[in-house]
Amino acid sequence: MAKLFFMRHTKTDMNKDGLWSGRTDCNITEEGKEMARISDAETEMYIQRKIQPPNGESYQEVERRVKSFVEELFNKHENENILIVSHATILRMVRDIFLPNMEKKPIKNSQVLIVTNNEFNAYKERNNNYDE
Repeated sequence: MAKLFFMRHTKTDMNKDGLWSGRTDCNITEEGKEMARISDAETEMYIQRKIQPPNGESYQEVERRVKSFVEELFNKHENENILIVSHATILRMVRDIFLPNMEKKPIKNSQVLIVTNNEFNAYKERNNNYDE
């Protein structure tokens, strides 16, 4: 059975400054390095789904891309474990789409979500085999 491990990156300078990130590399803070070692984290503020970063994709565009990416991974890697390190918004989408019964808490730095074939297949069934 394939398992996708979605992990939020650790704390960066841009997190510390409250800035959007994702288009360029940014430095991990000393605190972030320690968080990565011990998986300790601080909570983050939710980003409203209606907000679109300057020159960025809409929530719906990113959501379509996330669904397609997860489907592609399950189709290509049937019995593998894969780690995907990403941003909080992506992890919130993964949680909301594929793990709908999971409590809606803020995604912490270094937090991991696990999606298996079972959750992916349940999602497809809930959405008539895919809602694209």
